[in-house]
Formats: sequence, C-alpha cells, structure tokens
Amino acid sequence: MKKIYLYTLLLGLAGLTSCEDDASPVLSVKSNAELEALPQSEYTFTETNADDPFTVKWSPTDFGFQAVNTYTVTLSNPANGKSVKLGTTSDNELALTNGQINSYLGQLNIYPGKAGDLAISLGYSAYEGKLDSVAGNVITFKATPYDPKAAGVTWNYAYVATYPAAATRAAGDVDWDWTKAYMIGDVDGDGIYEGWVNIDADGTNYKILDGKTYEVLAEGSTIEKKGFYQIKMAGGIATTTAEPMIWGVVGNATTSGDWTNEIAMEYNPDTRLWTIITTLFAKKEFKFKSDKDVWLGVASGEELNMGGEINGANNIEIIADKDTTYLVTLNLTEAGKYSYSLEPVKFEQSSEFITLPGTYQSTVKDEQWKPEEETAIKLISKDRDFIYTGSGYMTAGTFKFYDAGTWYGLDGKIAWDDDNKMAGSMAINTSGGDIKMEKDAYYQFDVNIKKGTVKFHKASWEVIGDATPGAWDKGTVMDYNPTTKLWSVTVTLTDGKMKFRWDGGWGINLGESLGALTQNGNNIAVSAGTYEIVLNTEAKTATMTKK
Repeated sequence: MKKIYLYTLLLGLAGLTSCEDDASPVLSVKSNAELEALPQSEYTFTETNADDPFTVKWSPTDFGFQAVNTYTVTLSNPANGKSVKLGTTSDNELALTNGQINSYLGQLNIYPGKAGDLAISLGYSAYEGKLDSVAGNVITFKATPYDPKAAGVTWNYAYVATYPAAATRAAGDVDWDWTKAYMIGDVDGDGIYEGWVNIDADGTNYKILDGKTYEVLAEGSTIEKKGFYQIKMAGGIATTTAEPMIWGVVGNATTSGDWTNEIAMEYNPDTRLWTIITTLFAKKEFKFKSDKDVWLGVASGEELNMGGEINGANNIEIIADKDTTYLVTLNLTEAGKYSYSLEPVKFEQSSEFITLPGTYQSTVKDEQWKPEEETAIKLISKDRDFIYTGSGYMTAGTFKFYDAGTWYGLDGKIAWDDDNKMAGSMAINTSGGDIKMEKDAYYQFDVNIKKGTVKFHKASWEVIGDATPGAWDKGTVMDYNPTTKLWSVTVTLTDGKMKFRWDGGWGINLGESLGALTQNGNNIAVSAGTYEIVLNTEAKTATMTKK
C-alpha cells in the first residue's frame, strides 16, 4: 500500500509541474519601444553648454504583461559604421550632458569644428536575456564637437595622431581620436611647434595634423620605445628627443639638497600631469629637471609665485616661512604652453630618519644599543612619509628600529627565503622583540612605520658590463670589508666596458672613470686580464690591480 501511495504522489507532483510550465508567459512583443525625437536636429557643443542636459527618451516595450526591461543606448557614425555605448538602464530615458556626448565623438571620428551625422539606436533585453530585440526606429541628428584642451588657446596648434606600426599611414590620417591625442603649439608665432607627448606602446607611428583643418603637416618616424617625449615641428619636419624622459625636481629646496640629483616625479597618463608630494625647504630654490639633463624654470619676475607658466631659466623660490610639504604638479601638455603649481598638503609628517641600534655597533657592551651614535645604521625618509630606506653592515646579533624615542621590534621571527638572502614583509610594533641576525652581512632595509612593516635582504655592489663574466645581464658580486669599508672582487675580464651598480639594479650606478666615479656616468673601458677591483663608495673611486 505504501508503494502505491508514493507512486500516486509522484504522478501528482509531475502534473503540477506541467501545469506551472503551461502557465509561463509567451515571450512576444505586442508593441516595440520607440525612441522620441531629440529637441534639436543640430547641436554645436561648446564649453559654455557642456553641462546642459542631453536626454534620450523612449516609450517602453509592451509584452502584454509586466516585465523588467534592460535598455542599451548606442551612438553611431553612419558614415564609417563606428559606434559607442552611451549607457544601460531599466528606465525609459538616459540622462546625459552635452559634454558627455562631446567626449564620445573622438571615437567616432567626428572632429572639433566639423559637423557630423550621428544616429542613436536602442536595444533591449528581457527575462534575463531570453528575449533580445531593438527599438522600432533610429533617431538622427548632427553635432559639431569642441576640444576642451583648446579652450583658451589663442595660438596655432596641432594634434599628434598616433597609431600602431601595423596600421597604414592613410589610416592614421583619418582613424585617430582627438580626445586622446596630445597637442603641440606654435606659442611664439615663429612657425615652430613644440610640446610633449606620452607614447604608451613600443613601435608607435605618429603624424602631426593641423588643429583646425586636420591637414597633415608632418609625418614622424616610428618611435621604438614607449615613454614621455618632446616633439618639435618646423617646415613640415617633425622630430622627437632621442630617448624618453622622466621629470623631477632639483635644487637646494628639495630633499636631495643639491642641484645634481633630481627627485623623480610620477606621470599620470589620464591627467597628463607629472606630480610628486614632497617637502620643499623655506626660502630655498628649485627647478624642474629631466633625467636627460633638460631644465625648466620661470621667467624673470615670476620666481616668487606658487605656480604659473614655465617659460624661463630662473629658479623658483619657496616663499613659505617654514619647510612645507607640497603637491608639486608639472603640466607639459597644454598645446606647447607649460605650467606648474605648488599646493600645500596637510598631513602628518614623519621624522627625517630612523636608526637601527643593536649589538653590531661594538664589541664593547656599553657601546651597543646606542641609537644616536654614528655607529647606528640610519634609514632615511626622503618625503617624510613614514617610509624609510637605507643599508648597512651588521654582524650576527640583535637590533631594533628606533624613531625619536620610540622602539620597534619584530612581531615574530624573520621570514627568510630558502636561500636566507631575502626576508619578506614582516610586522613590527612597539611591543615587538629584538630582531636576530644569524650572519654577518650587508643589508638593504625598507621600513614603513605607519603600516608597521619591514622587509630586508642581503645586498652588495657588483661589477657589470660586456667585459665581465655575466656581460650586461648579470653582475659579479663584490665582498665588503667592514674594517676598511671597501668593496672588492677578483675577476677575470675581457676587452670591453664595465660599471659598478648597487643591489642588482640601475637606480644607483657608478661610471665615468676609476678616479672620479659619478652616478649614471659613462661605461669604463678595460683591458683583458685578471684583476682585483676595489671600490671606495665614500670617495667615489676605484682601483684595478692586475694579478
């Protein structure tokens, strides 16, 4: 009896399921969505009307029953078939502005000052994509865009249109996006256009087109290496700097303290600005300098401004009465007119340095753990942002970090890698214990006091070059003598060139000549043979003794 009852119940459930399926609505459209005509048939977009509303409206799709629709609005250029999606909504309208529509027209090859035919279409989807269709009509209109980058530009300017090497030059004439193109300008009216562009891919071609007629003024050579370049054009000939540049600030107002070593800024390709947050010293001076030794300053009479045009050779003076942290901004992409700004930044400032007192400072117990003695390794925070870096030699023993009266120890054990050469990010705090080093070595430290983290690794100077065993691919590590404070290595060289570099990278490297080593100096020519090479980093000198 139980088996019969169960069988009957299952049949009943199956019947109910069948009935529910039969009750599902049939996915069909009784009336299609219809786009409403725009208030105008022609639009001229300007800086003045950029915030005015541009709203696309339509009547809803009718399925004969309540349904949730997802509508997608598309703007297209019928002349070339290109299109962009303006937005997706479940409402019966999409609210935009003239400025937003204007920003899309570069992708459709509708150029500033030139009217173009455009079309808006509407697609919709219901029941989680089970039903897709399009509105029953398309609305058309004309639009003339403007380029916000040209606002206030009273001199002749041109666009730098870039395209990949694989594209044809003919395609480069018409298939470029003015909203993304950089501009150069003839600011002085002498027929010489200049400006800066950021090339975001290796092997990029470029052309220069007139800013109003879009005629090709010059064709440039392929730029093999991505980066930030200066471009000049005169007499139909376009040229770029040989290498990309990185800009920075330099001077006695900067934390580098000199006029030789610039502090690198960061480039943002979205804002097209070079920026750095750094401390500038009161009543001191600075300039902008690239890593290729190009300098930018201000004109006479503009030295005391907190911003303005970069149009001269004079130093910029810091007028503040006390050392201040600034957001320093450099703008090199305004159609050939360059500018800068200094904006004070209010945030908690760290100490200039911390020290690493410990047992390594001396074999005499009373001379150990002395944070203010010269024997304590010092880590520097260049931007006073709680991030400290530095290096030094330690014998096996223990140490801690010391910051203006506060001690920081390790929360746990050192997390060495398998080779015992590198320790990954570890937590430090005021209740942490002594940090124990098992071996004598020279170490590079990176500490973030704010986040309470530290990482360090064994580091060294090395010789590298086509004359060395590892060529330019791998350096030959030098040994450190803590008594003489000299680095040395015995190595067999071939005829060729070499340099010294720190910690396997090029951020710190020495070249030029053995008697006068300089940062980023030229490669040093050497003859074949086995040598003992000794490096004195304090004197910036080296010796080579043939064995």
